[in-house]
Amino acid sequence: MELLRERLKEVPDAEERVRAFIFNHVEFFLSRPKAMKVLSHEDDVLDGELGTELAALKRQYYHSCADVIEGLKREKRLNFNSRAVTMSLFGMINWLHTWYNPKIDGSPQVLAGEISDLFLRGIRAQARQ
Repeated sequence: MELLRERLKEVPDAEERVRAFIFNHVEFFLSRPKAMKVLSHEDDVLDGELGTELAALKRQYYHSCADVIEGLKREKRLNFNSRAVTMSLFGMINWLHTWYNPKIDGSPQVLAGEISDLFLRGIRAQARQ
């Protein structure tokens, strides 16, 4: 969250904020594939203080993403279901640990750029319909 906040505070353009969010996620979790796997598959078994803390952090992270998506929606005057778009983005980026291969898929920066392009083109196309 700290790295994300740092990166986002330097980016005023809404589309670039989406790209920064995606890059932050891809870079962070590709450098920690085991953490990504646990968060994607096993976080619900944590209980007590640790489970509560993790749930709060995930909510904060979700809201950070949703805010970035809402900013894009406002700035570009797009019409879409913000929750569905936010959850779709997480669907794209939360499974990298199952298929990412740096020899085939490139660096985290290259992959984040490709995911960002695909995601943003999809939003623009959906919003025009």
